[in-house]
Amino acid sequence: LDMAYAAIQLQGVDGATITGNLVVETWQQGIQVGPLMKNVLVKGNTIDQANTKGDLDKGGIRLYAGSTSENITVENNLVTNSGSAVALRSMTGDVPANLVVRYNSLDASNANAGLYSGWQSPGSIDATDNWWGSVDGPD
Repeated sequence: LDMAYAAIQLQGVDGATITGNLVVETWQQGIQVGPLMKNVLVKGNTIDQANTKGDLDKGGIRLYAGSTSENITVENNLVTNSGSAVALRSMTGDVPANLVVRYNSLDASNANAGLYSGWQSPGSIDATDNWWGSVDGPD
């Protein structure tokens, strides 16, 4: 897919699964999970060259969700050569409940960050067991 904004974009859905997609060369995010999302699984996707625009808060996978969203899991995805591999952002500044970003390959080929958080309020993100491009973890 070669899309101008986001190759895959969802909002306001309860019970969505985004899996098995190949996204190559998008101007902004490859996959965007927007507000009002509950019980979402983003799994097994391959994303290369997303966010060629280079914005810090956009990337291969962008979670643009706040306290109105919950139970979002991002796992077993491969994100390469993108602005930020996974970018977290919220219109309200709040972190969704039960956010898990694990078992992904978010290596150093992503120009800005493996995992970027643009949320202002503190919150908990389970980002364990990701590959950051080094056995020592991210730089």
